[in-house]
Amino acid sequence: MKRIQTKSMKAVSVVLFLCIIVTSLTLVGCVNNDSSLGTAPTISGSQNGTETIKGNSATESSSKEEASQSVVYLSDVSGRIDFFESGHPVPGDIIKEYTWSGPYRNAAKWQRVTDPDATRESAVRFLPNPINKIVIDDLKGVEKVEMIIEMWGGHNGTHSKKVKINGNDWIDIKEPESLGSDPQFYMKYTYPVVSIPMEQLVEGENTFEFTCKSNAWGQWAFTGLVFRAYYYKQDGESMVTGNVVLPKDGRAEGEEVTLAVDLSDSSKVKKVEYIGFYEDFDCDSDAIYNEWQFNYRFGNISSHIGTSDVAPFSVTWDTTWVPDQEKPILILARITDVNDIITITPAVDGLTLDRKDRSVKLYKPYDVPKDFGVRANNKKRCKVDVPDLTGMKEARMVLATWAGSHHGEFFINDKLITDNIGFSHDISYDEIPIPLELILEGTNEYMVFSATKEHDVEIMWPGIGMKVLYEK
Repeated sequence: MKRIQTKSMKAVSVVLFLCIIVTSLTLVGCVNNDSSLGTAPTISGSQNGTETIKGNSATESSSKEEASQSVVYLSDVSGRIDFFESGHPVPGDIIKEYTWSGPYRNAAKWQRVTDPDATRESAVRFLPNPINKIVIDDLKGVEKVEMIIEMWGGHNGTHSKKVKINGNDWIDIKEPESLGSDPQFYMKYTYPVVSIPMEQLVEGENTFEFTCKSNAWGQWAFTGLVFRAYYYKQDGESMVTGNVVLPKDGRAEGEEVTLAVDLSDSSKVKKVEYIGFYEDFDCDSDAIYNEWQFNYRFGNISSHIGTSDVAPFSVTWDTTWVPDQEKPILILARITDVNDIITITPAVDGLTLDRKDRSVKLYKPYDVPKDFGVRANNKKRCKVDVPDLTGMKEARMVLATWAGSHHGEFFINDKLITDNIGFSHDISYDEIPIPLELILEGTNEYMVFSATKEHDVEIMWPGIGMKVLYEK
């Protein structure tokens, strides 16, 4: 079975800030490079068409109505984006990101957080929860700091997740509001942003620890995190700035789109990261498909359009599997200078996918169980509607999993698609080819089965979708 790994989960929800902010946006993606858990497949496609380019380059289940939710586009007559989500950086902000990706104290390439009141022997052996360290070398001129967590939601029912900085009071970690009043019962991988009081931080080494509660075996995990510091703007301070340059007339006439940035001083630039606002599969478990598509992976931006670390800092974006868009795509860039200070460009509104002979449709799942996890010879299902088979050339099953390699089998309409997805105890985003003869016009039903007695094979919210490439 040919396997296509994409979006290094997404990478990478509302968790970035992307100038526009979003820090946690997500994407979703999640390629795991931990050799102890298996070798990550080569990226040969991407849900967001995302690659890193070096050089030049509240019910029990979701409903069909929820799957076809309307979306809001942020644009104005000037062709720029002036509205940004609260709590995230905006153009003109000056920030620096301090990343943590180990040492991991109780797992490989990820870290457990266990309910301190757990009594089950298999849980107690992971207590006490580790106290971790991170060095923040410069707090002079810092206005505020926030933490972005790459977070597996954990065992079903785990709630009251909190973080403590330098032995101070516990701080709540919020779940996605879109999941309603009982987010602890969803299988999910999110990128929450937590505001850290300035008085709790020190210049130099800082400690942080986590906790949670549950009526059973309370446990969640994280693979990495970021402390993001916002600096006051200083009069006369010279920062590298720039503007994204789109293709002529803003039209992407082929599958590959070249993006560039006009920089105020390219000699001071370390790298440029490009992020887009458009509709694609939701890879940060917030049930929002139309958003800034990116997330974090081991503390670094992931599942975005692309990164260049060599002048002239342009990238080529493969949009082959980016769904058709009802509105123009918005693009912005994060510019990191040689001192690791990050500035964000204005968002440019106007990139369109000019597809004369092809079309890519994203079909969203519904009737999705919240606790979409299977083990011990159990199975669970969700549905997706494909309204038209005419001209269908290729199709992909799109999903994010945690512990997907635990002997899971994935079916559509009771026919096997694949029996191997993802990794053991790690996030993975995949787009798996589906034989066209298995797809029905109208309602299709995915089914996941696992015989393992170990960890559940978990399907992250919002379930399993489908992308279909049509020839016109």
